[in-house]
Amino acid sequence: MRIARSVLMRASGLSFELSTAATSSGNSEIELAEIRKVTGILREPLLTAEGLEKRGEIGFAEWQAWCRFVVTWLDNDPVIGRFIARSDKGGAAFLPKRLKEMIDESAAKSGVESPLVKVLPRFGRILRTLDIVGEMLERDEPLKMAIVLFAKAASQTRELISQLELQAKGGDENDELMGVIDSASYIASLELKKVMQQELAGLPGLRPATTIYARTETAYALLTESLQQILAQFARHYEPELNIFDLFPNFRNKLNQSLLLRKELKNLTLQTRKTETEPNAANVDKLNASLTQFMETTVRFLFYKDIETFERFVEEIAVTKQKTDLVPIVHRFSAYLETLFGQVSMRAVLEDHPFESA
Repeated sequence: MRIARSVLMRASGLSFELSTAATSSGNSEIELAEIRKVTGILREPLLTAEGLEKRGEIGFAEWQAWCRFVVTWLDNDPVIGRFIARSDKGGAAFLPKRLKEMIDESAAKSGVESPLVKVLPRFGRILRTLDIVGEMLERDEPLKMAIVLFAKAASQTRELISQLELQAKGGDENDELMGVIDSASYIASLELKKVMQQELAGLPGLRPATTIYARTETAYALLTESLQQILAQFARHYEPELNIFDLFPNFRNKLNQSLLLRKELKNLTLQTRKTETEPNAANVDKLNASLTQFMETTVRFLFYKDIETFERFVEEIAVTKQKTDLVPIVHRFSAYLETLFGQVSMRAVLEDHPFESA
């Protein structure tokens, strides 16, 4: 309920900002009266949320009743409907330039029934929603409200998957494009399930800010990068020579970081195994030196949730002097590094870059 109330307060604040901007500029795509009406519409559910929260413990039945009231209240007002329609409009505008050109070209040739015209703008809408989460992460804002944005992105992704499945059923199974569409549907379903059932499960009840940040960051990265990878597959179907880095420049940095990270994790794994089998002073010093260098440079390429665990191992190894105590720690660290190496190797940007040991 606290999260829902915070979201309503944020929405009310944004409508006030829109109203102020429209008043000062006198030039707005939305009528000033409609903007002001939104603030009034939000007042009723906000007041009832505050009243329920003041009572203390809220039962599940009360929560459901409040949700039904809010949904009915908002759905019954055409102004809210127009705001939602405007928010969901123009998904293609949030796609890379070349993909927008492909949509226009496909529309000119095949009309609105073209798979590109029907499908790709939906990706843009989801990426736009996720971009807001990315901005919240960059500005280090309170992140529990992001669960509402993820819920929106999840709803949009399910609609996308349904559209992809319709396109796949209506096409020729021998058509390469249908294979791309079928693959896109599968990947989107898999990543959405991973995000909603693993990373975001139980997020509203968490208290540690570091854990909330770590879960949010991972969920954001998984969904965003998988969608960008799917879009790259669509683009390559029409233009096989197209470079993914031309579509998404951030992929180049991500690729370079991931390649370096994977290489150094492998080297650390080898050094850790050697220290485990031969725990002499020279090997322990080498391991500590390697870990110190990694912590000063490459560790920032890990997800936040992995950095915390990594740091604990580094500190534990650094302060443990007795060989009998150190070996079990190094053994656990070696197993952890193997798992971490596997996770990094599964990053979408490394799909076309299999690991080659030196």
